[in-house]
Amino acid sequence: MRITTTRKEFIFLNDSLVLTPSLKQVLAFLEDSAGATSVENYDLHFKVKSITTELLTNGFKHSHANTINILVDIDSNHVIIQKYDTGPPVNFSKSAPVIGKVQLSYDIMCRLFGTYKDEHNVTFSIEECADDEIPDIESITEHFGLLIIAKCADEFTYRYDADNSLNLFTAVINLPAA
Repeated sequence: MRITTTRKEFIFLNDSLVLTPSLKQVLAFLEDSAGATSVENYDLHFKVKSITTELLTNGFKHSHANTINILVDIDSNHVIIQKYDTGPPVNFSKSAPVIGKVQLSYDIMCRLFGTYKDEHNVTFSIEECADDEIPDIESITEHFGLLIIAKCADEFTYRYDADNSLNLFTAVINLPAA
């Protein structure tokens, strides 16, 4: 599969009723540009669909902005999906701002960590749970969608740009070498 570098920006009204049509627009673009059809490349299609669904859901549910913006960049090595909005900065941790690695969420399969460079610059990672661990369901947090994105992406970050009042989530999927 030969991919030329391409970029497209989608701007959606912040209305949960447009979640499904918004997702379909992004997937159609990715299918045309990166060959991410469910039949031909199930793995890429699944990752793109999961990441985009969670980014849009996150935006519609939490951003309090008028629009949710998705920017997709595709080249021969990566699919990069960014969601940005003008909502207030996101605080992922219930505790005071920290620097370093903090557990944010977990489920029966893995734990989600945020590594803070500062309070508005976070890299997400996951670690598999031991087979005998039993999670406390009451402690599973709102960040389950972030855990899904971190599992599907090769890189996943959040940054708040204070100069432009923008929340920026970036998910990178590495494509196999041709």
